[in-house]
Amino acid sequence: MRKALALALALLGLAGPARAEEAYPARPVRVVLPFAPGGPTDVVGRLMSDRLSGALGQRFLVENRPGGGGNIAAEAVKLAPADGHTLIFATVSAMGVNPALQRAAPYDPVRDFVAVAQVGTTPIVLVVHPSLPVTDLASLTAYLRQPGQAFTYGSAGSGSVTHLAGELLRARLGIADLPHVSYRGSGPMLVDLMAGRLTFGFDPLPTSAGHIRSGALRPVGMATAQRANALPEIPTLQEQGLADFDVGSWYAFFAPAGTPAAVVNRLNRAVNTLLQDEALLVRLRELGVDPTPDLSPAQVGELVRAEAAKWAAVVRLSGTSME
Repeated sequence: MRKALALALALLGLAGPARAEEAYPARPVRVVLPFAPGGPTDVVGRLMSDRLSGALGQRFLVENRPGGGGNIAAEAVKLAPADGHTLIFATVSAMGVNPALQRAAPYDPVRDFVAVAQVGTTPIVLVVHPSLPVTDLASLTAYLRQPGQAFTYGSAGSGSVTHLAGELLRARLGIADLPHVSYRGSGPMLVDLMAGRLTFGFDPLPTSAGHIRSGALRPVGMATAQRANALPEIPTLQEQGLADFDVGSWYAFFAPAGTPAAVVNRLNRAVNTLLQDEALLVRLRELGVDPTPDLSPAQVGELVRAEAAKWAAVVRLSGTSME
């Protein structure tokens, strides 16, 4: 009798995760985005959420929670029930940069979240208003070193990867006075940059590529180690003499820690299946995203740990802090 009971309990234990996976999602899923509407995270996050709605039979509803380079959104998801019905669509800013910048950050990307699936990587480009006498890194450096002039650069938010890219550039060029202007997302920053109210900005290609192609913005160089597939004619800052300058971003889904593995795996398979669709791949590449299909939750988790170590070193070099 005891053996039969033990076997029944074991079978129930095996069936539990399967039932959890079959039942998921049981209701609409909230996808929290760390930046304002119109920015690259918003564009890519809405695209993927819409596709997941069709793939999993429940609506994936986007909620923009900008502020703090991702802190506000991350804390909200951290405190949500760990059942897979609240996710964050995050970038390296929230899951790699912020912990390095803020010892008192309200969350830990490794302890408080479980990695679900990565969608892709995206290069970041340094852009200026086309009216400036700047066409490359050398002319930008000469322009910023003019005496008696006031210059500013913008980013998608304090603690964002675009903020840290600007601080790293300032440190590497040896420019002491270069104020940073923080925005609640890439979209508002680009509005001011195209209006001539900023000297330059770093921006992910999903939002800047169209403005570059139209001539509203002039690219100075790619911040990543490799040229972008979407705009291969733009040289990297490394090619222009800024050795080891490599700043990029990525997009990935995360769930609160404790979310059942069956739910995480179902979401991971759904995202990776979507990334086999040629029409979606074409659209992502048009947006400046290089898709990364077939990564497991464990592989994405390892990426987050590696990014945390990388950005801690960058923060030390730039001397940036948000304490």
